Order: sequence, then C-alpha cells, then structure tokens
Amino acid sequence: MTRPLSAFVLVLSILCTNPIKAWAVKPCPVFDPPNTWTNCIGEKEVDLLSNYRGGFKNGKFHGEGTLTRPDGTVQKGRWKDGEFVSSPSAKNSVSNQQKKSSQPVKSEEQKKLPQSADSDTLLANVAETYKHAVGIVVVGGIPGVVGGIPIGTAWAVGPNKFATNGHVVQGVIDVLLWWEKNKNLSLRVFIAINQKKDLIYNVNKMQVHNRYGKREVNYGGEVSVGKYDTGFLYTDKETPTYFKLANIQTLKNLRAGNKIGYLGFPTEELRSDNVNLSNPIATMQTGIITSVSNYFMENKAPKYFVRHNLPATGGSSGSPMFAPNGEVIAILWGGNNAAAFCNKQPKVGIAICRTPNAAMINYAERADLLYADKWKWKTIKLD
Repeated sequence: MTRPLSAFVLVLSILCTNPIKAWAVKPCPVFDPPNTWTNCIGEKEVDLLSNYRGGFKNGKFHGEGTLTRPDGTVQKGRWKDGEFVSSPSAKNSVSNQQKKSSQPVKSEEQKKLPQSADSDTLLANVAETYKHAVGIVVVGGIPGVVGGIPIGTAWAVGPNKFATNGHVVQGVIDVLLWWEKNKNLSLRVFIAINQKKDLIYNVNKMQVHNRYGKREVNYGGEVSVGKYDTGFLYTDKETPTYFKLANIQTLKNLRAGNKIGYLGFPTEELRSDNVNLSNPIATMQTGIITSVSNYFMENKAPKYFVRHNLPATGGSSGSPMFAPNGEVIAILWGGNNAAAFCNKQPKVGIAICRTPNAAMINYAERADLLYADKWKWKTIKLD
C-alpha cells in the first residue's frame, strides 16, 4: 500500500506545482474554430506569416506557448488570456526583450489591433481601424448636391497622399479630356472619404508609375500580364489615418493560402453604383492569395504579380489588400473577365463589355511597386 500511495502523492504534487501544463495535454480539435479551443494544445496562424503553437483557453493563448513572427523573432514562455506573461527564465526574458526591440515599429493604429483573434476577425478589425483612410475617386459633381463620375478606389499612405492604380489616374485624365472637349466647365477631381458624410479631399496632383503600360516580352515572345499599375493622388487636406506598406521581406515571403482582405468601392453594373457619393460606404471582403509569380506567371523573381480570390469589378480598382496585421501587401487592379454585355456609359462614352469569370482568380500588384523612392513617377498637376 505504501508504494501506490507514494506514486499518487507524487503525481498530485506535479499537477499542483504546474497547473497550466496540467490541463493543456490534449490536442485542439482542428475542425473546430480556433476561437472555441480550450484546455488544449494547438497551432494557429496569427497574422501574415506569424504562427503560434501552445496552450489555448477559451480561444485565447493560455499556458506554455511559442509565437514565431515573420522576421524570425520568437516569443516563448507563458501566456494568460491572450497576453504574454513571462519567459521560462530571466535569461530568456532578457533575450526576448532584445528580440522584441528589434521588431519593426508599429503605428498607433496597428497597436490597437488585437493579436490573438482568428484571421477573419483581425481582418475585420483592420477594416474598421482604417475605414477613414479609404475613399472613392470622383470627377465632377458637388457632394450633397449633384453626383459626379466614380473612377476607382484610393487609400491613404501618408497625410495627403493616396495610393491607387495607374489606370485609375489614366481614367481621371480620360474623363477630364472628354469633359473639356464637350465644353463642360466642371473639372473637379476629389476623393470622397468612406463613412464621412460630405467629407472630400480635392486632388491637386497625380502621379503614375514610370513603367505603367509598358508590358514586357519574355524569351518565348509572350507578353506579360502585369503592367506596373500603380499611382498616387495628392490632396489639399491631410488625413490623420493612413495605411502602412509591408516591408520587402514580408512581401517576398507571400505565398498561396495567406489570408487577406480588401476595402474598396466596386460599382460596375451594381444597382445605384453600389455607392452614395455624398456618404460613401466601402465594401469589405476577405479571401486568400491563390498564387504569387512574375508577370509571365513563372516561379521567378521579381514576383510582383499576386493572384487572389477577392471579388473584383470596376470601381474596386486601386483598393488596398491587407494582411491580418494591418499592413498592405498588394493593390488590387483587375481580374479575369468574360465578354457578356456591352454598356456604353452616356456621360463619358466608354464601352464596357465584360463580366467576372466564375473561376474567381483576380489580380493585384505587390505593394513594393508603391515604394515611392524605389521607382520613377510621371507627374500630372491639376489646376
């Protein structure tokens, strides 16, 4: 009797001295949503290329666990209710503090984003955090009085600087030229801000990528799919909230299956253009990257061509595609379409003959094509 009793006391003492490890012994059910995991050990992608493995309780990190970030830093130790508590030893704690200090500095907006939720929740939080950093590009019209012509989507990358597609910039130019030819005096260009009634930023300067439209030809005579489709709009007012572009290492590590979201203004062939220009509400959708390649769809660098399954149609061009951590990884520019209808817009004279392809594989440019100091830009000033 003495030996079994001694063994029982030993097991009991182990359980009592390390209660966190005691309950986290079974694997989490992989077919259940991570936010339901409790008293188990599991593995979960936290944000773009970040991964956590360890204990969970009520869907949050709890117990012993390890968080590995894209830059290689590791946060290993004890977690409680989703928050990091301590490292296994003082030595490791110091090491982790040093690693933490070497990470990229986060913006105030990024600091507000929770880090222990599932990807869809994180993407929804990004959309909410940056909702006033997105707007619809409009030519003509007076907010609250008369509508103009919506061209595409733009989003803030600086206090008075908005990113968009090169073909959105070209679309603005085409409409301005058409109106000038038809002696229409209203040549106003502005960005109507998402969920801000009658708040507009007038555009006084535009830029387009120096290589926009210059498609490349490979050794086999194939013409590239992509076209460096990026540009900027500069405004007369400053916006307090703006997105952060992902760093080059993160962009080079993009892969199929990464969760992404976008916030923009799809309008083409949607009822009432799907937008009220005086009080616009952006559309938010989530999806995944389906492939990353060069412009010839080869597995070769530079891999500027990002394909995805986010719905894309006219108006959503220029939308930011962001990761769960809030960083923009690509800019949406087009998709696979099939000829199905022809609709000639009477105001501008532009014929549209297309409908989205059922395969739902659409196109984006990698975000480093918006690194302003890396490329040359053509500038167009608006009087």
